[in-house]
Amino acid sequence: MRLYIDQFLTKGLQGIRTSKAAIINGILIGLIVGLLIAFYDWAITDFCTKNFKQLPTPWLGVLPLIGMLLTGIMIKVFKIKRTSMADEIVFAYHTDVNNIETEKTVPKLFASILTIGFGGSAGLEGASKWVGAVAGLIYQKTINRFSVFKKIEGNLTIGMMTGASAGIAAIFKAPLSGTIMALESPYKKDLAHEPMVQSFLGAITSYAVYTSLRGSQKFFPITIAYTLRWQDILISALMGVISGLFSLYFLKIFIKVREGISTIPLLLKYFLGGLFLSLIAYAGLFLFGHYVTLFGGNDIINNIFANQYKIRSAYLIAFLKSVATIITFAFGGIGGLFLPSATIGACLGLICQLVFHFATPGILPMIGIASFIAASYNGLLFGPVLIAEITGESSMVVLGIVASTIAYLISNGVSNSSHQKEHR
Repeated sequence: MRLYIDQFLTKGLQGIRTSKAAIINGILIGLIVGLLIAFYDWAITDFCTKNFKQLPTPWLGVLPLIGMLLTGIMIKVFKIKRTSMADEIVFAYHTDVNNIETEKTVPKLFASILTIGFGGSAGLEGASKWVGAVAGLIYQKTINRFSVFKKIEGNLTIGMMTGASAGIAAIFKAPLSGTIMALESPYKKDLAHEPMVQSFLGAITSYAVYTSLRGSQKFFPITIAYTLRWQDILISALMGVISGLFSLYFLKIFIKVREGISTIPLLLKYFLGGLFLSLIAYAGLFLFGHYVTLFGGNDIINNIFANQYKIRSAYLIAFLKSVATIITFAFGGIGGLFLPSATIGACLGLICQLVFHFATPGILPMIGIASFIAASYNGLLFGPVLIAEITGESSMVVLGIVASTIAYLISNGVSNSSHQKEHR
């Protein structure tokens, strides 16, 4: 008996020793990333967006032209090779972490602030994932360089993915969703298992740090008390079909546009992209009396949850936002695709909500977000978990999984990440 107890304690202590590095590294990376994302959010949300919104309304439409031009200048002057952010992490995961140009971190970060803060149709989550991943990678490289830290040496790829999880968890204010999104991203039909423990610790720590500095208000302004109904399951299945088809054609058009303009000189490309974005912004202003394509889409999602749009408006906003998002990224803008995609998904959900009155009021825009994200990112888990984490209603997971699974299958592997692999 004593022998069994000794073996049990020996194995247990060995597991603790092995996990010590993961625990320490996860917490420290989360701490660093939480602080960085708090600053990044402040720079874009408070310093840029809030101040710009004080400008006279007609002047706001010019911002994307200025922002895209300045972004292009930053890319040219600092010779930044890749304008992708979240996709660059996937590329580095499958190849070599040294493919991330850590020496270009600061100029690329400011280029993303110029794209997003000046009204490009992009969100903070892709950039937050990238900022976190770069911070995690630099941290782990630094630790591994000094013999005094030998006990907490770690794998560079795991350090990078821990930072990525921490970055998304902070900006979404959702630690479980952040970890899942990061670990789902390298594969279309699998998960990156190795960084899981350390990534959860990093996500929890960054969430705690970020919310203590920036507040813990919900990422989407929705409060639902929901009981599962079979009618909602059926309409969620239809929502999955609509989101899957829309995402499929959205991504195919995006890829064709990006390939079609690849030979245009760099600064001319950014000028044209900014010009188109400003024209689309003014089109939205003319149609609705307010801008519907500027910035990531928080204001539009707020209006959708406040029932401020009818069917015709939802159609037009989905169309205009899709065009603006394609132009932003095809012409070299630097940012994240989640928030624009969520805005499009919410519009599709609102259309279904207004057509099918038997659905529980208020749920389909959220289901539209989950299913459109599942199709665009080729990830089954992230969307349903996110809406459950944000709404606090576990029943929403059922609807999210139904819609997301169908959308995922219809999208047929077409992803907004060009470096995703099928499986491990």
